[in-house]
Amino acid sequence: MVKQNKAEPLNVPIRRSGRREYVRMNDIPEPYLTAFKKALYVAQVPVVEGEGECAYAADWIFFLERNGLR
Repeated sequence: MVKQNKAEPLNVPIRRSGRREYVRMNDIPEPYLTAFKKALYVAQVPVVEGEGECAYAADWIFFLERNGLR
């Protein structure tokens, strides 16, 4: 489980490309990024031109809920 520092809100924008909602990995601060990448080890990820490494928003939301961050 990842614990959030209450002094720093975890605000990662949900973006949209067509019908896909996604988050950019560059928008996720540490230590959440490392933990999220571990959780996505075998997950499929979207390819969004010009955005770099991304993940589906649903996977991000599930991660937040599972770790009590949302």
